[in-house]
Amino acid sequence: MRDCGCRVVEAGDGDEAIEILQADDRIDIVFSDVQMPNRTGFELAHWVRRERPAVKVILKVGGVKAAEVAHDLCESGPLMTKPYNLDHVVARIRAALARD
Repeated sequence: MRDCGCRVVEAGDGDEAIEILQADDRIDIVFSDVQMPNRTGFELAHWVRRERPAVKVILKVGGVKAAEVAHDLCESGPLMTKPYNLDHVVARIRAALARD
């Protein structure tokens, strides 16, 4: 993502992601796996929707059930492929950001 010109801020878990989002108002999009320590990606996405509604969300999911839950939380639905293609991720992020 950095090679594509994005400023990337990484978090080790869901709690750290929320701390970063609370401290940095320059974040435009969250790209997260649904499975992570401390909080699920779903919990993080719900927090983002409630506390930072202008921030876009893309969740990486591995199954149909998770995709159904993630659908309403993500910009244009979840990213379902694992491993994912970097060009596809970049295109999804750019498309989500262009909607503003």
